[in-house]
Order: sequence, then structure tokens, then C-alpha cells
Amino acid sequence: MNRKDLFDYKYLKIRLNTYLDQYKEKFESITNITAKIDGLPKGRNKPNYSLEEFIDSSNELIRLYNKETKKEKEILEQLQKLDNEKYRTVLYLRYIVYCYEKNPLELTAAKMNYDYYQTCKFNGEALNEFDKLDK
Repeated sequence: MNRKDLFDYKYLKIRLNTYLDQYKEKFESITNITAKIDGLPKGRNKPNYSLEEFIDSSNELIRLYNKETKKEKEILEQLQKLDNEKYRTVLYLRYIVYCYEKNPLELTAAKMNYDYYQTCKFNGEALNEFDKLDK
């Protein structure tokens, strides 16, 4: 685990949420089947491709969720190895809690009651320490 893994974790979570949104859309399309009475005969043995797509997307969602959970667990285990609690907290807030937010360092600074520039400095130092644990 190094700083690249922390950065990549954000994109993994974004991808997971995108798949989750697609999954919800497909679920809606499958469960909102309504009977239409139009007087025309219905075709028989027509394959239901939307159900197959739904199953494929649910399998992909499960795979991504498992990958995201495993990655988060590895990151948290390495964060626990950091001696400095301040560094651990900065990295946790910045890369796990606020990874979706527009400016996660500002939110981290506010949460920790530090100046933004101090938090930037702590973040850089914490990333260096995090990288040292990888070696």
C-alpha cells in the first residue's frame, strides 16, 4: 500500500457508485413490468434480455463491492500502523471519509480544527510516512 493506492481508492468508489446507479435503473425496469391491454397477440418464448443484463450488472456490482471492501480494509490496516494519530486521522478523513467531496482537505481541516495550510502540510507528511510503511 502506498499513496497511489489511496488515490485509486477514490476512483474505485466512484466506479462502484456508478454501477450501483445502473443496477438500480435496471432493477426499476425489470420490476416495473405492467400489463398492457392493446388487443394484439403477444409473442411466445420471447427472451428476456433485460433480466440477463440485470443479473450481469448485479454480478459486476458484487465483484466491485468486494474489491472496494478489500481495498478499504487494507488501507485501514496500514493506517493503524502509523504511530502519529494526527497523520492517521488526516489520511482517514481525506481519503476515506471525504473522498467524494469537492475539496476534501478543507473539510478535513475544518473537522480537525486546523488551518487549511497546516492540514496540507500534515497530509504531505502523513503520505510520506504512509509510503515508508509500504517498504
